[in-house]
Amino acid sequence: MRYSRLVRLIMRIFLLLLASTMSLVSFLGGYSALLILGDEDNIDLNVNMTGDMFNINDTTFEIELKFEFDNKGYFDLEDLKIELEISMLYDYINYTVLGQNDTLTVKIFEEEKSFKTVENGEKLKGSISIEREDLELSDSQITDIVKNMDRTRSPMTEFVANKLEISGKYSLGLISFKVEIEDYELDVNI
Repeated sequence: MRYSRLVRLIMRIFLLLLASTMSLVSFLGGYSALLILGDEDNIDLNVNMTGDMFNINDTTFEIELKFEFDNKGYFDLEDLKIELEISMLYDYINYTVLGQNDTLTVKIFEEEKSFKTVENGEKLKGSISIEREDLELSDSQITDIVKNMDRTRSPMTEFVANKLEISGKYSLGLISFKVEIEDYELDVNI
């Protein structure tokens, strides 16, 4: 056998092994994504609110979003980030046209939070705490909302996560992913 044939054979075997390995990693990455995202219990979000948002002197106001992310896949989740944007919906009494109410949406919070690597089989438990100083509303805006909101409506306000985005890297950093959940209604109403 000539030297050049031996080199070509070694290169072909190397390329076959490389292609097979990459195919296996891709298959396991896709299958892991199905394992993680296919079961709604793998991503859990709970919301708890204390205090009175509309009392500007209340220092105990806090919204706490607790989340749990279960990595049931074959690979570690790296560079995991959660981006959250919360809005409040309320009926605004239009005093210029009697009997007409407009539903207004006000963005109250936006944040991005990064987390450590979540190893395969591990659960990530964390929370995002929103206090009064974290709100994107000024005291005058809160006073205006209280003054003009329709108090006959039940609930008077609703909180919605306009954007809940989970992103990171998977399959040894080869696959970047981003999961967006839009208009997720938070179970906190006033």
